[in-house]
Amino acid sequence: IVPTSIIASRKELANRSLVRVLPDWQMGSVDVHAVFPSGRAAKAAARALAEQMAEAFRLIL
Repeated sequence: IVPTSIIASRKELANRSLVRVLPDWQMGSVDVHAVFPSGRAAKAAARALAEQMAEAFRLIL
């Protein structure tokens, strides 16, 4: 028994090397935060990464 996410285990679930034993069980929600240094504007690349990750999580979840 391994506690892992469906997202991280898609390939193994598809090829049946992993089998879901508690299909009705759902993990509670988890907060994810992007932290930027205080007193300075976040670099464009850091903001873009945070926005990209937020969009990816919205699509997945």
